[in-house]
Amino acid sequence: MKYILYDTNGFEELGSELEALGKMEMFNRENPNQKKSFIACESFPPTGKVFEKGSLRDKTEKEKVQSGELNLDKIKDSICEQINKTCYAAIISGFESSALGDIYIYDSEETDQTNLIGAVAVGGSVQYKCTRKSDGKKDFVLHTNTQIKKVLGDAATRKIALLQKCYQLKQEVLLLNDYDLVVNYPYSAKYSEVI
Repeated sequence: MKYILYDTNGFEELGSELEALGKMEMFNRENPNQKKSFIACESFPPTGKVFEKGSLRDKTEKEKVQSGELNLDKIKDSICEQINKTCYAAIISGFESSALGDIYIYDSEETDQTNLIGAVAVGGSVQYKCTRKSDGKKDFVLHTNTQIKKVLGDAATRKIALLQKCYQLKQEVLLLNDYDLVVNYPYSAKYSEVI
């Protein structure tokens, strides 16, 4: 592929075709301290680059969006994926229930959620592992069927609230049309309202 030589000072096309892409400097033979910068490229500045202060640099993500090289929807999709991960992390981080009178903390990894449903299905009293919040003691504690159903209800209520918040935050991101608003969207802080 042939590249055209551009004068970087005036952005003017000099017309010379070169085999290589890159920046070069030419010196005045009569005055070696005088030099002029040139760049060889297909177009000036090349895609993904900005000419600034006498040299090329990579465009920022924002500049790529502004020039149309990067679609803002891709960034929104990335933010929505981060929101999904935040939601999932919150769901499996455990939850509190006062079904036993005092506040206890229950694990909520996927296996824990399945085990909790199974404990309710037993239909009677069950020993179920939980951590007393006041002293951090984790043990199997006897739960009546009513108590274990309340624990499951508390888990479901929290999970549904987190999923609803996740949906709401993603909808807010998808409605944004400004780069700065999208990348600075405070989804973590907004999640703390639910967690």
